[in-house]
Amino acid sequence: GRGELQDVLQVKDLLVVFHGRDVSHLAWSPNTNITQIPKRIEFVVATKDFKLVLYHLDMADNPRFTEFGRHTGLINETAFSPNDASLLASVSDDYTCKIWDVNKMQEISQIQLRSPGVSVNFHSDSPTQLMVAEEHGKIGFYDTRSHKAVTSLQTPGPLGGAHWAPGELNLVAATAGHEVFFWNIAKSSVPTDSRMLLMQQAQTIRWDRSNSNLYGVIGRMKGGVFSIYHRAHQKIPTSMKEPTLKGLTWHYTAPLCATSS
Repeated sequence: GRGELQDVLQVKDLLVVFHGRDVSHLAWSPNTNITQIPKRIEFVVATKDFKLVLYHLDMADNPRFTEFGRHTGLINETAFSPNDASLLASVSDDYTCKIWDVNKMQEISQIQLRSPGVSVNFHSDSPTQLMVAEEHGKIGFYDTRSHKAVTSLQTPGPLGGAHWAPGELNLVAATAGHEVFFWNIAKSSVPTDSRMLLMQQAQTIRWDRSNSNLYGVIGRMKGGVFSIYHRAHQKIPTSMKEPTLKGLTWHYTAPLCATSS
């Protein structure tokens, strides 16, 4: 997969940012735009010393960055609202989900969890709801205004990660052990389908933004395994093994994804 992609893709470095601290997660702001003037890149970095840092880059000057919040444990995931670039959520090993106003650089609210938070998502078609996945197996949906629980999904056990499909409002997937489970949340709170994965301890899962049949999974096993799957058949479109794979992001409009090692 990687060799074939190198033949058809040309990658150009726009900017290189030296952060100086180990990173546990990165979230792209919907304010990011490199196709129209003024060009800008914005993202939030979660550091391994439990802090949140907002970066602003205008493609010309030195990057501006502001540290605006923190947890008391490792931050496992962060997510911007696709409808409101000022709204960010973060989940942590400290048993909390925190919601932030990045414009005001302050915490808006906090949701107390029963186990470490592993994943957090907003959805553009449901702007007042937030999905939070916990390690012990709970996937909860919360109202972003009242911060109260709306509903939850029944899961088969401890979760590695979860993702609310950007292109399909009722589709949620989560990894547990060496399986991935799927929910149609409009029909049931129990999984409607599942699939065995060719890896141990699957962790990160991300739906393709442009095709809700494709999803990528990263495994926890030593050496790191990344695979792309299709919901409709068992054939794996691509797979690769690299040391310590971390992070997974899809292009907004094309079936292209990136991970790091």
